[in-house]
Amino acid sequence: MLSAMTGALFLIRATPMLRWSIGLGGFVLLAYASWPLLQLLRTYRDLASDPLVVAALGPGLFVIVAGAALIFGTLFIKHE
Repeated sequence: MLSAMTGALFLIRATPMLRWSIGLGGFVLLAYASWPLLQLLRTYRDLASDPLVVAALGPGLFVIVAGAALIFGTLFIKHE
């Protein structure tokens, strides 16, 4: 929600400081979301080896990490 609001503000008033804050916020989100994803994959690997457990991965954390990577990627887009 905060990323969408700052993106709308950036469309209205594009300043370098706002661009950097969006990109760095995306980096923080990416770092924060990557840790649970790595732990989920580790847990899935452990559970998949057990024949009595049916383990399945959902799309939730993958979507969150992809969205955070997109927000972080805005830091590398040149705005004129």
